[in-house]
Amino acid sequence: MERRLFVLAASAFIVAAVLGSAWITGQFTTPAVDRAHGYVSELAARDQPWTRLFRVSDGLAGLACVSGVLLLPRAAREWQGWLALAAFGLLTSASAVFPLDCAVLSDPACGLREPSWPHRLHTLAGSLSTVCGLAAMVLLGLRWRSWVAWSLTWLSAAATVLMVGALTTGQGVGIAHRAQLTMFAVWLVYAALHLLVADEHEAPAPDPAPASEPRAATDVRVDADLGEVLAADPGVALNAGPGLDLGAAAGRAGRTAGRARDRASGRTSGKASGRTRDQARGSCL
Repeated sequence: MERRLFVLAASAFIVAAVLGSAWITGQFTTPAVDRAHGYVSELAARDQPWTRLFRVSDGLAGLACVSGVLLLPRAAREWQGWLALAAFGLLTSASAVFPLDCAVLSDPACGLREPSWPHRLHTLAGSLSTVCGLAAMVLLGLRWRSWVAWSLTWLSAAATVLMVGALTTGQGVGIAHRAQLTMFAVWLVYAALHLLVADEHEAPAPDPAPASEPRAATDVRVDADLGEVLAADPGVALNAGPGLDLGAAAGRAGRTAGRARDRASGRTSGKASGRTRDQARGSCL
């Protein structure tokens, strides 16, 4: 049952990565958004033609991420990292519920307007989701101790630093933002694969079979005529005293008993033959 839950959780993370990468198609469906200098979230702005599509994809991506965390059967040692990842998913869904009013960086006229409270909430949720995503990478990387996890974490942190620098200069925000989201999606796929191949999640090995106990010698008899101890099981050797071979004694006892049975059988056969001859003579007379 646990194995199935791990598979479902990994599948949810992969779905979240795919849905969160829907912005790739927006580069062709929404050319008004500047690819080099505009936010990716501008594709879901209220005044864009495909706003509902990208808002739905972002919202479902966040919910899939939260579902993956909830499906984990045990995460006692890694609960801090998974909690941060769940917060990342919730904040991603919140940013989809509260979209931007317009393409802030791609449309110069948009910056002249007073932002609404959903616009402000989107900005806050987006910033917090980035912090939670990086925190999840660091916390889980400390537990996994994998160079792949740390490489993706450092690349994501570097993309975030570049994005902050791009916001300061006003150039290259779109490139840095797209690089950051790409690293997040790749890390989600890696997390899914880690769940599937981690050694601690494999089925426990069966217990070794208990060692067979030695057979106890049973049915030990004493031959009063021979004065020897006999064992009923021919495969059991008993040591009754120095110089006494019980196996040989048992063989001699068997031969003696066989000869006695043969003599008794011969005498019985002779008596029966005598009675038969006497009966035959009587009938003739």
